[in-house]
Amino acid sequence: MHTAASCVWLRRVGLVLAALSLGFALAGSLEVYSLPATVTIDVPSAGISGAGKGDGLWVASGIPAGTHEVIARVGGVEQRVRVTVVAGSVTRVAFNLLRDPPEVWTDAPAALGLEVVAIAAGDEMSYAVLSDGRVASWGRNQRGQLGRAGDARVPAIVPGLDRVVDVAAGYGHALFLRGDGSVWALGWNGSGQLGDGTRDDRSQPVLVAGLTDAVAIAAGPQSSFALTRGGQLWGWGSNDYRELADGTTRASAEPVLVYEGATAVAVGERNVLVLTGDGSVWTWGSNVFGQYGDGTTRSANVAAEPVRVSGLADVVAIGAGDQFAVALQRDGSVWAWGRNAYGQLGDGATADRALPARVSAVPPARAISVGRTHVLAVDRDGLLWGWGHNASGMLGDGTRQGRPTPVVVPGLGGVRDVATGANHTLALDADGAPWAFGLGNDGRLGDGATAAREAPTRVAWPPLD
Repeated sequence: MHTAASCVWLRRVGLVLAALSLGFALAGSLEVYSLPATVTIDVPSAGISGAGKGDGLWVASGIPAGTHEVIARVGGVEQRVRVTVVAGSVTRVAFNLLRDPPEVWTDAPAALGLEVVAIAAGDEMSYAVLSDGRVASWGRNQRGQLGRAGDARVPAIVPGLDRVVDVAAGYGHALFLRGDGSVWALGWNGSGQLGDGTRDDRSQPVLVAGLTDAVAIAAGPQSSFALTRGGQLWGWGSNDYRELADGTTRASAEPVLVYEGATAVAVGERNVLVLTGDGSVWTWGSNVFGQYGDGTTRSANVAAEPVRVSGLADVVAIGAGDQFAVALQRDGSVWAWGRNAYGQLGDGATADRALPARVSAVPPARAISVGRTHVLAVDRDGLLWGWGHNASGMLGDGTRQGRPTPVVVPGLGGVRDVATGANHTLALDADGAPWAFGLGNDGRLGDGATAAREAPTRVAWPPLD
């Protein structure tokens, strides 16, 4: 675990909050209440030291789990206290340097509104929805997709977003679903994938036109989709592979009705999949590698209507990558079809499949996430399994060796959720704290660095404001 203290930021949040954040693997965080005066706070065992004039709260994050001495000084007055930092929680110390001894207590992230409830991994950036409805982002920002200026190696709050319940990420854009059913977007807009009627990139969230009752969102490389409460699927953005199912290849900068009667949607590099109420899966787009799952391989864009994937019933979740797809059935079995160059079908081979085949080596699962060429699944015991491409360590098994059959991700238990990007992966642990592994360029892992990680590393938390 990396705990070196060579990357430190001092920040003030609102009127009364200041923070000292260490952008490396985060095991716990520490808040220190102080007097409205110039205060120095030292945690020698963590290599953290900071000073500033604050009128409220100091936060030191990046402190490894364990027992540490925290020293507070104002002028010639000093207090020391030993605290135990718990992974995934926030340990707080209240100093009154005039008379009272320090008070120490610990809060779970949820108690502070810092628990993560949803995650998304894009091509080169990452997002997390907090339990208080705010959104944090980090990674590359060449199109404004982080919602502020510059790349970010650690998470920071996206201004202008609140009451968000879900997030989806594409190549260079992101979608945000609010609790009122509206959809917001920011970032790259070259194909109209932000849905605001323009093709102008946006570094501040914009409202997607005409959607008021969305319940789910999905983002492709340059396309976007939203599912409404009544089962209507709306799409906008790129249409190169007829993703919008309107009989053309013309992009749309505003939502168009794509399908009716869907209960879930997944978007891949060149395909769209929907799940219907009877547990069947339907798809359209390219079929070069058999990604229709109907036993055929055809040239791209030949299906005039959605095609039913053969042999699947009672499906509860779907995912799509670079010309392959994955489905999870109610019994926990995982099925895959389409392109298999990197073993992403999990069948121990690299031959493409035009019909779904069971991923037999993975235990019964309760969640799946499909990246460009790799797949992660959460089993019913909360363990994480991965297979497929692994050149940047995005399977989290401690290697960069491709895996044509599933392997368990060591070091993570009680996993709540997982999200896969092009070359990196995010996961939520039992405490709602985010972890990351895979390619680290541009800070997309959120650990304060840009190095790839072959094993899970804690995302620096809490996020900067």
